[in-house]
Amino acid sequence: MSVVWFHEVGAGDIERVGGKGANLGEMARAGLPVPGGFCVTAEAYRRVISEADLWPSIQRLLDAMDPEDASSNEATAAEIRALIERAPVPADVVEAVEAAYAKLEGGPCSVAVRSSATAEDLPEASFAGQQETYLGVRGEAPLLQSIRRCWASLWTGRAVAYRQRNGFPHEQVSLSVVVQRMVEPETAGVLFTVNPVTGRRDEMLINASYGLGESVVSGRVTPDTFRVGRTTPMEVREQVCGTKETLIRSAAEGGTVTEPVASEDRRRLCLDEAALSRLLRLGSDVEAHYGHPQDIEWAFSGGEVFLLQTRPVTSLGVLEARSTAPARKLSGIERRMLDDILEHYPDPPYPLDHEAVVSSYEQLLCAIRRVGVKAPSAGEMILMHEDGLPRIDPIAPRVTLGLFGLPRTLRRWLRVDPAAWSHGEGKRLGDRLAELRKVDVTSLDDRALVQFIVGAVDASAEVGRARFGDYIMPMMVRGVMLKLLVRVGGGGRVEWADLLGDLQYRTVMIDQALERLAERAQAVPVVRATLQEPPGQVLPALRTTEEGRAFVEHLQRFLDEHGARTMKVYLPFSNVSWREDPTPLFATLAAVVRSGLAGAGEARGAAAAERFARLRDGVAARLPGRVRRLFLGMLEKFRLGHVAREATLYLIEELFSVARAGVREAQRRLVAAGALATEDHVRFLTLRELCQALLGEGSPPELRKLATRRRAARAGATTSWRGPALAMASSDADLKGQAGSPGVATGPARVIHGPEEFGKLEPGDVLVCSFTDPAWTPLFSLASAVVADTGGPLSHAAIVAREYGIPAVLGTQVATHRLKDADIVVVDGTRGLVQRSSAGPS
Repeated sequence: MSVVWFHEVGAGDIERVGGKGANLGEMARAGLPVPGGFCVTAEAYRRVISEADLWPSIQRLLDAMDPEDASSNEATAAEIRALIERAPVPADVVEAVEAAYAKLEGGPCSVAVRSSATAEDLPEASFAGQQETYLGVRGEAPLLQSIRRCWASLWTGRAVAYRQRNGFPHEQVSLSVVVQRMVEPETAGVLFTVNPVTGRRDEMLINASYGLGESVVSGRVTPDTFRVGRTTPMEVREQVCGTKETLIRSAAEGGTVTEPVASEDRRRLCLDEAALSRLLRLGSDVEAHYGHPQDIEWAFSGGEVFLLQTRPVTSLGVLEARSTAPARKLSGIERRMLDDILEHYPDPPYPLDHEAVVSSYEQLLCAIRRVGVKAPSAGEMILMHEDGLPRIDPIAPRVTLGLFGLPRTLRRWLRVDPAAWSHGEGKRLGDRLAELRKVDVTSLDDRALVQFIVGAVDASAEVGRARFGDYIMPMMVRGVMLKLLVRVGGGGRVEWADLLGDLQYRTVMIDQALERLAERAQAVPVVRATLQEPPGQVLPALRTTEEGRAFVEHLQRFLDEHGARTMKVYLPFSNVSWREDPTPLFATLAAVVRSGLAGAGEARGAAAAERFARLRDGVAARLPGRVRRLFLGMLEKFRLGHVAREATLYLIEELFSVARAGVREAQRRLVAAGALATEDHVRFLTLRELCQALLGEGSPPELRKLATRRRAARAGATTSWRGPALAMASSDADLKGQAGSPGVATGPARVIHGPEEFGKLEPGDVLVCSFTDPAWTPLFSLASAVVADTGGPLSHAAIVAREYGIPAVLGTQVATHRLKDADIVVVDGTRGLVQRSSAGPS
C-alpha cells in the first residue's frame, strides 16, 4: 500500500513509514488526541524513482561529482532534486493520496506535510539537516508538490557528498511522508512530564506561547514557563511570563506567516490553571502509555488539547538524587565564581565540550591555589549529568596557612617577563600546532586518530596553563599596583582597560584587518549590497560576479591569517571558527559596513594613543624618580602581559580548530559503523566516550541510544546551566549588574542572541546580549551602550566598551530575559544600573 492511516501503523513500522510516522501511529492507536493523518509510505518514493527510470540520469550526475567540491555538489544535487520534483507520480499513488486527503477530517483541509526518515535507510538524516516540512498546505496540487519536495530533500548537496564519502548506496535511501491535519492553535508549546532541570518526577515543566508551536520549538520566542506539581489538587509552583514577541499561524493562501504579538498579550500569561490542569492530565496519560518520562509537543485549538509529538526524556537517576536537597544560598564569593564561569562559558556545554571546559577552568583554579587558597576542583563545580545536562555548583575557596607564602608568589609573578612568550613557550607550542596541521586525519588509523585529537586538546591545556599562571595572574597583580600608582600620581581612578590605550594585541589586529576588509567591501557596490543578504547566502552570491570573486580572494587571505577566531572560545566542540564556517563573519562584516564607520579604527586608535600618552606622561611627571621608573617599567610589562594573554587565547582557538578536524573524521567513522545515528550526535558523547568508541570499546547500539537520549534531553540545557544565576537575579524593576565602562546613555534596547541577528542592531541602539567575545567587537561601533548577562570589569565587553567610549553594565544575569526590543532604557555604566525609561514601551 502506498498510503496508510495513522491507526494502521505503530512503533514497529519505522522501515515502512519512518520514525515520525511510526510514532504518530503509536499515539493514535493508544487513543491519545492526535490530529488525524496518513503516511505516504517509503515504497511510494521508491516506485517514483523506479517507474520514472530516474536512476540512469541520477547516476550520470553522481559519477561527474567531486565529493570535495561543495559548490559542484550543490549544483548537481539541485539537478537531481529537479528530476524528482518533475517526475510523474504513479497514478494509483496519486489516487490514494487524493482519496485520503478528501477523507481527512471529513474533507480537504489545511495540512502539515513532513518528511519521515526510515532509520535503517537514512542514518545521516539529521546530519544533512535538509529533510523538509511544509505547513499550512491546502489543495490537492500543492499537497502533491509538497510530497515531491519532501522526497527531493533527500538530495541536498551535503547529503549526497556524505553518502559519497562513506560509500553509502544512494539507491538504499528512501523516505516516507506524513500528511497531518493542521490545527490552528491559540497556544502551543512543550511539556516535560518530569522536571528536566532538577529531575524531580513529582512535577512537570511547561513552555507555552501563542500560535503554532514552531515558535517555542525553534527558540524564536521567550515562552511562558510553568512548573506544576503532580498533586491533587494541582499545584502551580512557579510561573514566569516570557516575552512571546511573535507568533506563527497558517496563512489563508497556504503556508505560514509570522506576526507580532500585541503588547497586552505579551505581558500576560498565555495559559490559565484550567489549561495547565488539562496538560497535566495529558502528560500523565502519555507517560503511562510509554512507561517513561516524555517530552511532548502540544497545542490548544478551539478549546481542545492536541498531542502533536512525543519523545522519551533520558535517564534522570543522577538528577533525582540531587533534587531532594533544597537550593542553597550562595555566598558572595560563590556568586562571583558563578558569574566568572558563565562569562567563560555563556552557553551550556555539550557533553563533548565538558572535559575541555573542566580542564580550562582547572587551569585558572591552579593559579588561584598558588596564593595559598584551597580551591575545589573544576570537576566539582562544573557538572555533567548522565543525561548530558550541565550544571554549575560553585564552591567557595578556603584560605589556608599557605597564604603566608603569598609574598613569595607575588615576587615570582612580578619577575615573569611577558615578552618571553613569543620566543619561549609560544614558539614551542606554535611549532606543535604547525606539526598537527600537517596531519591528514583521514589517513590515520583509529588509534592514531584518538592520539591526534587528545594531543590537540592536551596542547591547548598547556597553553592554558601558561596563559593563567604566567600571564594573566602576573598581569592582574601589576594592574592592582598600577591603579594605586596612578592614584598616587594624580591620575584619578582608572580601570585596567585605560592602561592598554593604543596597544597592538591580537584582537585589535583582527579588528583592524576586519575594518580594512569592510572598507574594501564598502567601496564596491555589488559587494556592499551582497553583504546585506542573509549571511548564509553571501558566499554563493559573491562567487557569481567578478567583483565578488575578487573580494573572496581578499577574504581568504584574511581567513588564512585570522580565521581561527570563534564566537565562543572556550566551548571547543559546539563551536566553529570563521575559517570553518564564514557565515558569522559575514554578519559581522555587514554590521561594520552598515555602521558607516569602516576605516574609523585609525582615528579611534589615534585618540586612544593620545589619551593613554596623556595619562602615562601626566602620572609619570608627578611621581618621584625611583617610583616613576617603577611605574613605567611595570606599565610596559602589564601591556606586554596583555599581548601575551591575547596571543595565548588565539593559539587555543587554533588548537581547538585542529582538534575539531579530528572529531569530524571520528564522527564520520562512528556513523559509518552504526555507533551514531547522525554526525550531529557526536556532541552528545563525552570525549572519553568518543575515544573509547573509536577504539572499539563498548556496544555501538548502546552508544547510539545514549547519544539519542541525551539529544532529546538537550531542551532543558539552558535552564539547567543558567538556573542558579537566574534564581539569584534581582526581581527589581531596575536591572543591577557590574560597572563595566563609565557613562550614561539612553536608547532603544536591541536583544541580540548571535551573529544571525547582528543585522537588527541600528546606530544608537543599546546592545543587549548574553555575552560578547572578540567576534562581537564591530557591533560596539553601532551601539550607544552595552548590557550583558555575563561579564565583569576585566571582560572583553568592558575593555572594548571603554575603548569605544560607551557605557557598559555587565553581569546582570537576566537582561536578555527581562528586556525586549524597542524598550527605551537608561544605561548607567558608572553605577552598574539599567533602568527602563517612561518614554519607552512598557
